[in-house]
Amino acid sequence: MDYEAAVSQQKKEAEELALVTQGNQHLAYENKRLQSELEAALNKQHIEEKKLQGDRGACSRLEEAIKKEEARFSRASKK
Repeated sequence: MDYEAAVSQQKKEAEELALVTQGNQHLAYENKRLQSELEAALNKQHIEEKKLQGDRGACSRLEEAIKKEEARFSRASKK
């Protein structure tokens, strides 16, 4: 391979490397963006799960209070 062919091949490889590097940088950026989106979605899901647990607890307490009031009312109405 003569000098000009070697230089041409080296230039071609450098261009390919630049394209691959640019593609890798884009993929790294996209990966970070997607990781941020995933983290935000997981945080939102965690908050919603905590809220749901709180709502379930409140519902259970209300159901228990209703049962107690029904029992109290039943006893009071029998007197």
